[in-house]
Order: sequence, then C-alpha cells, then structure tokens
Amino acid sequence: MLISLLQKSPLMFAIVAAVLILSLTLHELAHAVVAEWVGDDTARNLGRITLNPLKHLDPMGALLLLFIGFGWAKPVPINPAKFRNQRSGLFFVSIAGVVVNFLIAILALIALAYLGLQMDASGHLAIKANSVANNLINSEYGSEILTGLFMIAQINIILAVFNLIPVPPLDGSKVVLSIFPSLNSVFRQIQRYGFLIIIVLIRLDSSSINLLDKVTNAISRMVLGLV
Repeated sequence: MLISLLQKSPLMFAIVAAVLILSLTLHELAHAVVAEWVGDDTARNLGRITLNPLKHLDPMGALLLLFIGFGWAKPVPINPAKFRNQRSGLFFVSIAGVVVNFLIAILALIALAYLGLQMDASGHLAIKANSVANNLINSEYGSEILTGLFMIAQINIILAVFNLIPVPPLDGSKVVLSIFPSLNSVFRQIQRYGFLIIIVLIRLDSSSINLLDKVTNAISRMVLGLV
C-alpha cells in the first residue's frame, strides 16, 4: 500500500507515486491517440488527448490505489461505430495502452542494463563490477535514479500484464473480443461480476501464487540479460 510507503520513506513514496501517475496517464493517452487514428474522435472531443494527468486519473481509483494498493484510471470513452474497421480498430485501441507500458518498461530496463545493472534469481538488482552504476550509486542522487528507473520498469510491466487479463473491463477482454466477436454475450455476462473477479484474482495472487511478481521479474531479467 502506498500510504504505508509514505510513512516508511517519503522520497520513495514520491518516486512511486510519480511513476504511477505518469504510467497511467500515458496508458490512457495511448488509447485516446489510437482511437483517433482508427477513426474515432470521441476522446479528442472530451479533451482526453493530453498529458494532463487530471484528465485521466479517477478520484476513487486513485484513493483506492493509495490505501489498498489497487486502483484504476478513468477509461477513455470510445465509439466503435466510428472505427473505419470495427474489429481491427477495437484491437489496436485496446492493446495500445499495454504496448506503451511495455515500451516504457523496456526502455527503463535498457537504461539500467547500460548503466551496468543485472537481476539475480531472487529478483533483486545487482551492480556489475567496474560499471557506471558503481560511480552513480555513490553520488548524491544516484541511488534514487537507479531505484526510479527500476520502479518505472516494474510498475509498467505490472500494468501491462495485469491489463492483459481477459476479464471485463480490463483491456485483455476487449483484445479477445476483437479477435472472437462471438464471445460478446459471454463477456457481457462476465462484466457484471468483473470487478469482483479482479479483486479475487488480486487476493489469490498476493496471498499465495505471486504469479504477477514472477512474470514481472522474468520479463525484467530477460531484458536485462539480453542487453
């Protein structure tokens, strides 16, 4: 929970909060930009093609993120009837936020790799000998820079992977629906319980499985190892 992090380390809280706000903003902005690209100007007309986080953050979602560690941004309204091609339009708009989050994470991990960091099997960062990071970490804000880059990567991978879960209203359900439109009635039925299903999945993962952490660490380790 972010509120507990604020009590332990105000600086780390500020870093994580800034990364979350930026990541959620870019995620929603990506949906809005791609929606216009495929023919739907609804988001533009509502002022959603902007980097202003106040246009994208949901007050209740932000509060829950602060106090329970789970929240959401304000979904970008779309009108599939305006898409030049409804199936491909829905696919590209739905996947846009996930793609942007993955790109941000990969760029942050590439930066860490070139600075001389790697990831051990337990998911902790390790500094290679005679690397730039050795000098950086001893500078005034070096540790915060490295931590910030790592947090950018981790948070964006989590956002991307989580949003790929095919449960309404998450992006993954719309991606699946764009490929298999015959499932529309099924997803409509599931949507009534979507929020409850998501809460149950989060509780299961945090209490026993930790699958999201494992996937996040695996992706981070893979990118750091390739660079």
